[in-house]
Amino acid sequence: MTDWQSYFERLYPTELAISELHHRLAHATAALLRSEGYGGAHLVSCRGGNEGGDDRNLLIVDVDVGLGQRTLINPIQGTERVGITFARPDWLPSVYPLRTDFPTNIPHLNLAVAGQPSSLCLFEMPNEEALRITTPHVLLERIRVWLKETAYGRLHGDDQPLEPLFIVSGYSLVLPQDASIEPVGIYNAFCVSNHQGHPIFLEPVTASAMRGTATTAMSAIMLLTKALPNARIRILPQNAGELIESYEELGTDILADLHTVFQMWPSNPRLLHLLTQPCLLVIRTPIERSPGQIDGEAAKAFLTLCPAEEFAIKLGALLRHNEHIAPPVTTLPPDIAGLKTIQLQALDVHRPFSRAVAQMASGLSSDDKYLRKIVLIGAGALGSQFALTAARMGIGVWTVIDPDHLMPHNLARHALSAQLAGAAKADGVATEIQMLLGQDAASSIVARVSDPAALRALSEADLIIDASASVSVARSLADTSRFQKPIVSIFLNPSGTDLVILREGVNRDPRIDHVEMAYYWKLVNESDLGPHLSDHGQPIYPSGGCRQPSVRISQAQVGTFASLAVKKVFLDEPTPERAVEIWRMFDDGIAVVRSAAPLYREITIDGWAISISEDVVRSIIAARIAAGQCETGGILVGVWDRIRERAYIVGNYPPPPDSVGNSTGFVRGEEGVFRTLHTVETHTASNLTYIGEWHTHPIGYSSRPSADDGILLRWIGDVLLFLDVPPLMLIAGLDGLRVLMGLNGQSVLLEAGGLS
Repeated sequence: MTDWQSYFERLYPTELAISELHHRLAHATAALLRSEGYGGAHLVSCRGGNEGGDDRNLLIVDVDVGLGQRTLINPIQGTERVGITFARPDWLPSVYPLRTDFPTNIPHLNLAVAGQPSSLCLFEMPNEEALRITTPHVLLERIRVWLKETAYGRLHGDDQPLEPLFIVSGYSLVLPQDASIEPVGIYNAFCVSNHQGHPIFLEPVTASAMRGTATTAMSAIMLLTKALPNARIRILPQNAGELIESYEELGTDILADLHTVFQMWPSNPRLLHLLTQPCLLVIRTPIERSPGQIDGEAAKAFLTLCPAEEFAIKLGALLRHNEHIAPPVTTLPPDIAGLKTIQLQALDVHRPFSRAVAQMASGLSSDDKYLRKIVLIGAGALGSQFALTAARMGIGVWTVIDPDHLMPHNLARHALSAQLAGAAKADGVATEIQMLLGQDAASSIVARVSDPAALRALSEADLIIDASASVSVARSLADTSRFQKPIVSIFLNPSGTDLVILREGVNRDPRIDHVEMAYYWKLVNESDLGPHLSDHGQPIYPSGGCRQPSVRISQAQVGTFASLAVKKVFLDEPTPERAVEIWRMFDDGIAVVRSAAPLYREITIDGWAISISEDVVRSIIAARIAAGQCETGGILVGVWDRIRERAYIVGNYPPPPDSVGNSTGFVRGEEGVFRTLHTVETHTASNLTYIGEWHTHPIGYSSRPSADDGILLRWIGDVLLFLDVPPLMLIAGLDGLRVLMGLNGQSVLLEAGGLS
């Protein structure tokens, strides 16, 4: 038994059966591992906390990495034991290698503190988006791919930026535009926002005044170390002593530079006051992709949670005698034990907006209806320009909702100016609108859309604009019943060539999630829209590290589409045919593809809310009538939303040509099915996929499932085993359209009495 396995077994001391696992994803993952449907890993044990009754679970798993004969770059073994922890339903599971000698000097291991293991960095997307796609199969395959690609040294590609010394911490510091190229620099550090998550900015101490109104003032020392290879320090220093030791282990001595800086302060009136402030250490390190080849720079900041004077004295740089502080006569060794009492807060360092960043990120009435209360969700690139374009036209009384802060790299496409960098995006956009239209014209909510203040604003709105570009946000709005006013969703496709406008109908029927489904179905059935959700092979521009990609879309494209969206949303009369609009930019102009959105039937089976397109209902009914005394059928495509426990039946396909149907049964063929599903998933970026089967019973027979239908339902369950979703089937008969779900075949009947 490894030491790390013992560590986790102490944290999760209760051995559990699979049926006792309370965390849903843990239960589904364990069930998959114990089934015969997955051979890439083997379940060792299931564990829980002290009480064994909470949602925190641990799976200990042996992963078959699948290594071949190729030479390994990193010492990954053919079978690796990992611990997978499941904490809360809204948190991604964490995966920890349990082998004591598992390598730690490799890319894409998450940060750890001393005495704790590092977890695998499996996803390169926000937590809520990763949760949306994480099934037991996806989770296990991500682990296997991580281990295999790491073994061969391919997980961090040559085209990706170099790894920083320390992984992101969540707190941010922005380097000044004129960051010194000298080995040492002294700065004032401050922030301009009091909202949680605000960044810290630096200005040289020679500046006449700090930008804006500083809510926090600190001293800052910037050091430039010698070049280091492309690797990371895995253990985050918790105190100043550990920081000094971490750089010593890398062969880099930062003590001498710190002594030089601190010894300047007592004799300089412009610097003396800095000794009373907390001190930020900003350490910049050139990074080598290969020996002698410097291909980037890593930077990290550490805030000492004590006055700079205390730090300097324990470093041996200064001495205090009564009221006087001065450098020692001879060099003093650092007080490492004392330094370990100085706690540190790590900050991630962001580059300032510059010419290079801009070039890299860009590709070069008085009618009362215009006084409507408008809620804008998402004040990013498109949302900010949309709102300010509309405000300059005198439209709207705005409430702007966004939890994020404006960072320098946003300026390539954002409507706000550089002087507002560091402010909350919602505050900045609202302030700009107020400056245009008056104090009563706008307000801001610096929070997520689920915040109570945001929900109150939504309930009072006349129109809701979702510019968040988040599937999770749009679907949460669809679930909100507190308001009845329509939602309009606007966003750009990944390559920035198309603007999408999705509109709810009168009285929110169809809802925005149903319109979203109509949008995906349009992409499937319009051959010209096939590449719509691809990135056309564009390279990724990293905005905050290689795991936080930001696509290259020029301000020209965003600005054009923001103005077009304002015209279409506020000036054009909405009609059912405009529920889905895709505006496409070409070299010689802009064209549009429009489509209505069908209504949906909604039923509930075993806790799952199932939405069925009226188009699907009509299509299956028509197919039954056309088949007469023969049975017919085909596949269903749609969406499983496991987080919200919803299913959407969006489309159905006719029987493949090799199908066999007669008066006593139907066997769905396979010819062309793979190609059809490949097209569906490719055109919709896997937002639509296979979700089940449909078939009919002959004229004169009910939809009651036969014994063969039960076998088919179990077969569908086997097909969907890896997706952690129940089997789904539709049967059309004399009495209506029956929806069956789950291995026990629970069902709801639609269109009762409406069929011959």
